[in-house]
Amino acid sequence: MPLDRHLSGPSTPTGLIGYSGGALASEWANELQPRYAPELKFAGVAAGGVPADLDYIARRIDGGPFAGIYVGAAVGLARAYPGIDTDTLLNARGKQAFAEVGGQCIEHSRSDRRSGACGTTRPCRSCSTCPR
Repeated sequence: MPLDRHLSGPSTPTGLIGYSGGALASEWANELQPRYAPELKFAGVAAGGVPADLDYIARRIDGGPFAGIYVGAAVGLARAYPGIDTDTLLNARGKQAFAEVGGQCIEHSRSDRRSGACGTTRPCRSCSTCPR
């Protein structure tokens, strides 16, 4: 009897694993599974490096070399969920950062945002919007 015959379809026991942001996704999938996809059988969920206090993370990342990635995550969420009214959540400086990071590649958004500008000293290799 072929093994794959027993490992196909929604009744196949499935394990989820995620780290950091992936941990959040794995946890949410586990929480939603009974209502959203009751036909799936989760055998277990492993979540590591779970960002437990997002307010703390936001305060610690602010002004540092990864601040743009945090803003980039917010841009991605706003694009995925257009109902998020970023105009009411951001001040003028936040709106500027949102617009800048929303048009950049990850190489630029990793740059130090303490000055409020990209700060990259070398062009990215993979995008056409980066200055050459």
